[in-house]
Amino acid sequence: MSLAHRFMVSLAWTLALLAATPSPARADPTVAQAEIAQLRDFVRASACRFVRNGTEYAATQALGHMDMKAERIGRRIQTAEHWIEFVATRSSQSGKAYRIRCAGEPERDAGAWLRAELDRMRANRPDASPG
Repeated sequence: MSLAHRFMVSLAWTLALLAATPSPARADPTVAQAEIAQLRDFVRASACRFVRNGTEYAATQALGHMDMKAERIGRRIQTAEHWIEFVATRSSQSGKAYRIRCAGEPERDAGAWLRAELDRMRANRPDASPG
């Protein structure tokens, strides 16, 4: 991949992150950190295989890579949606979507898999109100 292409991919991600950043009034850091921790636990406990740039990884290996990306991004991750979108959805180098292979299920995009789990978590939260 050329340096110009990598720059454009990085620039696109940066602009997307800035556009998606919620106002401080809307982002509750305590809730966000708890949701991210639950998503990390979900990934860790899964028996699924993660496919990144054509190579398959165990859940713990994939989580280690996601943690490294989250460390690089730092405080800009203000919501569970940010964590999914900017850490666990696609390669920041190639732009290719991460894929999930779970036994007995069709292969799917990691972002959709994690968003579905986040929705399930929120629906089952004790303070969740029907909406």
